[in-house]
Amino acid sequence: MKQEALLRSYFIAAAITLLVQPQKAVAIDFKEEIRPILSDKCFKCHSGPRAKGKLRMDSDDNFAKRIGGDDPVIVPGDAVGSMLAVKAGLPRSNGDAMPPPPARERGSEPMTTAELNLVKKWIAEGAKLEASEEAPAEAAMAATVHTWVNTEGKKLEAEFVGTEGANVTLKMAGDKVINYPYAKLNAEPQKAVAIDFKEEIRPILSDKCFKCHSGPRAKGKLRMDSDDNFAKRIGGDDPVIVPGDAVGSMLAVKAGLPRSNGDAMPPPPARERGSEPMTTAELNLVKKWIAEGAKLEASEEAPAEAAMAATVHTWVNTEGKKLEAEFVGTEGANVTLKMAGDKVINYPYAKLNAESQALAKKLAAE
Repeated sequence: MKQEALLRSYFIAAAITLLVQPQKAVAIDFKEEIRPILSDKCFKCHSGPRAKGKLRMDSDDNFAKRIGGDDPVIVPGDAVGSMLAVKAGLPRSNGDAMPPPPARERGSEPMTTAELNLVKKWIAEGAKLEASEEAPAEAAMAATVHTWVNTEGKKLEAEFVGTEGANVTLKMAGDKVINYPYAKLNAEPQKAVAIDFKEEIRPILSDKCFKCHSGPRAKGKLRMDSDDNFAKRIGGDDPVIVPGDAVGSMLAVKAGLPRSNGDAMPPPPARERGSEPMTTAELNLVKKWIAEGAKLEASEEAPAEAAMAATVHTWVNTEGKKLEAEFVGTEGANVTLKMAGDKVINYPYAKLNAESQALAKKLAAE
């Protein structure tokens, strides 16, 4: 059955290779493709001088002020960190979803999956308002990278190319192609010990969230100091955590926003009183716990798909812009990173700030 699946994947990959020849990717045109979506789904609330949240989308000049900068709803190149895409993709039951319930009652409809994917792709290309002849290389070069595990439990991140005799042909970072023995691949995803909420996650929330989110007067009616109360906001009709989906969980999203963003947690008033945001390591642990299902009780092992998840790091460039991505390796003067959606990019090492350069060196040495 495994060999059949690999052969089936091979023929699909071969068909795609024949149909899709490497070529320059045409960039998404804002005026022709994105603006009509925003006009249909967002302008009712976000147009004119009284636009909700002071976010005016009907004017390109005004909209441009919220793309990047100090108070962005869109972070160019980062759909995961762009609140417009995040909130448009939340389930209707979530209180932060766009359009909000009052607007839906007046007939506003959320973006379709196809529309949201197009908006995300436009953001990944840089969220340009003016027309561009071709998409940025990093947005066009994305390939599906899989995690392969051998019989000894060792992992390898690589693209599937095909099969050759008793080998599986894989392409690694830097376009290095290897033929790996099929017999040395494991038969099923490995088991891993699940993250323990009480031992590992609760201490983080206690240190970084309890100041505002505890007791009967908890902010946003989100009480984290009581497991019974916290459990009511994990899944359900008004979740701050969507089990299995860290990208769609507002707790993880807001905790990972830059301090300059008005939606970041802890908010500016709390930071002025001494509250500190989660560290990158803490946030990654919370995201992994969410990916495993956000269980409050102890579990013997993690779900297979979460066990194979790689660590996502926050990379900061010399301009202070952040990118959430996995470290794949180094190639010449570049650091190879894997972003959300398995998009792989080669980022110039010299453009990373000193802290991120040190992180790249450390990971490359491991």
